[in-house]
Amino acid sequence: MPSVIDTARWATAQRARESGREDRLFSDPLALAEKEGRTALQLSEKYNPRHADTANYISLRTRFCDDIVREVEVSRPEEQGAKYDATRFVRQPGGTWS
Repeated sequence: MPSVIDTARWATAQRARESGREDRLFSDPLALAEKEGRTALQLSEKYNPRHADTANYISLRTRFCDDIVREVEVSRPEEQGAKYDATRFVRQPGGTWS
């Protein structure tokens, strides 16, 4: 069973991959696809017959959450989990960690 940190690295690698697409839903220049994240992507592509659907889900979920944060004008969000998604606020227009 993968650990929480493995799953977080995988999700971060998915965001890095989406950021590189020409028709991307968002840009996350801080999403680093470390070796472990790239390995997790490769394993997902090899063993998960629905890996493309899973990747699309991560991208859509990220965009949806980003849109909610932008819509309600959150000034300082609190990130949960393994902190690999702590780049959300930086992706927002004018986002800072003040």
